[in-house]
Amino acid sequence: MKKILIVDDSNPSRLSLSFSLSQRGYEVITADNGNVGFAKTIEHPDLALIITDINMPQMNGFEMIHRIRREPEFQKIPIIALSSDDENGNEAINLGATAFIIKSSKTSEEIKRFLELYLK
Repeated sequence: MKKILIVDDSNPSRLSLSFSLSQRGYEVITADNGNVGFAKTIEHPDLALIITDINMPQMNGFEMIHRIRREPEFQKIPIIALSSDDENGNEAINLGATAFIIKSSKTSEEIKRFLELYLK
């Protein structure tokens, strides 16, 4: 079973994504900020995907992506950056995110398309 890490300070967002992904047969691990997300990445080096919000307390998504990409063993893990602010997209991609998705009612559909492309 492939593991997906969801990092988001919004409990409803984490729960919604977790439910959707576990229904598709993925093992879901969650974290509520970038510090915990980075620690869970170290704890689970076999992650198939990381989905992270950008705006979070303690360590935001930009910082977490940057720290993950500095580690050679995590270079190939796809990362989806999520934000309600479309201006965050370029920075997320420049720091190493594989994709950027604007949070909306269609977020789950866009993640599903990403999974079909990257996690066959």
